[in-house]
Amino acid sequence: QIIFGDALGAAMNARMTGLTWRAVPSRSLLGMVFAPPAPAPAGEQAPPEAGFVVDRDRFEARWAGRACPLGGGLEFEFVERLHAAGGGYVPVETLADEVWHDPGTSKNAVQRVVSTVRRLFRDHGLDGVAVDGTHWGHYRLVVPGG
Repeated sequence: QIIFGDALGAAMNARMTGLTWRAVPSRSLLGMVFAPPAPAPAGEQAPPEAGFVVDRDRFEARWAGRACPLGGGLEFEFVERLHAAGGGYVPVETLADEVWHDPGTSKNAVQRVVSTVRRLFRDHGLDGVAVDGTHWGHYRLVVPGG
């Protein structure tokens, strides 16, 4: 695994989880390949997931045995940020800064992503999982039992 030591490196480490260097043919320019997580040892079952899971390796959210692919874009980062808040409300300004990386992002741009995430959750059967926007200018992730 590649480890970077500075502040920028911390962000790179978080995004590069699962990447490793491997020997590659001399004509390759990449040298970096994706290494999927190791499976559970033979005879052992992977432990069941508890609660709502945001999976950075697969860019999906999972709840009650159902997966919802979010893609590697704004929808995933939005859900990941709300999940990190632990059910608390996150101001639109914070979302614009931390998800869009642009404090000038319009509230309409945020609302478009909210609508897409709500549709994805509904279409993939994540019953009870919702994006709550009842507190003006703020959003939170609501997970049953959470």
